[in-house]
Amino acid sequence: IKSIGKLKGLLISGGEPFLREDLADIVIEYVLRCRVEVASIPTNGFNTAGILKAVITILENCRNLSLTFAVSLDGLYGAHDKQRNFPGGFTKAIETMRQASDLKKRYPLLRLLVVTVITPDNADSLRPISEYVREEVNPDHHWFEPMRKAGAGDFLSHITRDGLRGFLRENIIYYHKKSAGSSKNIYSSRFLNRAIINFSLNNLEIALDNFFNNKPWPVRCVAGRKIAALYPNGDIAACEL
Repeated sequence: IKSIGKLKGLLISGGEPFLREDLADIVIEYVLRCRVEVASIPTNGFNTAGILKAVITILENCRNLSLTFAVSLDGLYGAHDKQRNFPGGFTKAIETMRQASDLKKRYPLLRLLVVTVITPDNADSLRPISEYVREEVNPDHHWFEPMRKAGAGDFLSHITRDGLRGFLRENIIYYHKKSAGSSKNIYSSRFLNRAIINFSLNNLEIALDNFFNNKPWPVRCVAGRKIAALYPNGDIAACEL
């Protein structure tokens, strides 16, 4: 951390980052020494008290940090527990998200993100998952990501291309419009909000073209120039992949 210099953003990865008792200390060191402005931490939400304690510690010591707290949710009730092989994991994740949502009243720079990995097991349940999250959690955003190393054919027996495309477009529009009017971010401008929606939808079409048709991305990768992945043993890679 002492040798890196200034960093715009910090993405903690896992496994489960909150298994580390010194996680808050690590993030605080990065923020103070590298002047990190935005950070993101994923979790399965298994340990509500310990997770929220670490989040509060970070926010109390880093008042200008924009922190995204991302909870994984891959199904509803037993379906989530089965995919994660973690009995009771769904209930714990929902409780963690509800309490994190309450924290946003005290810490306006805290952002709650729900992440659902699309797999052949849940591809036909995306809308019920989405509706449950909106009603019970009310996050800042709910992100859906196709499972790595799975081809389009793995999903198409459960959902059509147009069905997946339509659902993902509607989801992006819903959450961007939900953010409109907030004085805490750039979405407060109606013009910028519309521009961001169009930009996000364009990126979605590029991603779907890549996923379904194996079409190359039309932009150059910045891995190794603007981002890098640091591993626990000290190795550095151009990116996490």
